[in-house]
Amino acid sequence: MRIRPRRACLAFVIPWFLSEAVFAQGPGVQAPGVEDLACAAGYGCQGVSSSQCDVLAMLGLMTTGEARDLFAQAYPARFTQVARNADLPPTECLQAAGSGIGTGASPNGSSAQALPDFASLDGFSEAPCPGNVSVDPIFVQGQPDIRVLACFKGADNRYSECGKAPARAYCLKFGQPDVACFGDIKLVGKAATVDAYCETGGCPAFGFIVCK
Repeated sequence: MRIRPRRACLAFVIPWFLSEAVFAQGPGVQAPGVEDLACAAGYGCQGVSSSQCDVLAMLGLMTTGEARDLFAQAYPARFTQVARNADLPPTECLQAAGSGIGTGASPNGSSAQALPDFASLDGFSEAPCPGNVSVDPIFVQGQPDIRVLACFKGADNRYSECGKAPARAYCLKFGQPDVACFGDIKLVGKAATVDAYCETGGCPAFGFIVCK
């Protein structure tokens, strides 16, 4: 006679399976430690001696999104607790695994690339200057959650040409020939420009752009 497991037993086995971090990658394969995954997922590296980008490379993961998915799958209760109590959106490391290059602002003290002092850049203004001002500009019409990224990216995937160049690209995109000024740079959840897309938080975006 064929014996079928009861649903109640399965309901117990599946959460235990995940909490023990045993995956379908192969028999005996264990997930990384919870602190490593929390660090790679962008929730702070206080209990880890390496930076977020270094931990991502060590785990063989390409993006912080992959790390968050693995964190949620391996330690669902801990992931929920960490994500719910986080003061800031998760930080992002935009490197390819193994490249050793991190990008984005990081509040957890990692060695990720620091953003420039926008106030020292040509075209920065404390308040909108005369012209066609866009407050909290968005890059994609109809998608207000995707703001305008305040930097381009170079070939090595690091932020570059921050400030006036991406602000001018925004003006050109919407039919204005040039940028007059920009300012009020803030970190947001998602932002984009002509050659780059940033999500998972810590994305530097324009608070205003004035076109002319």
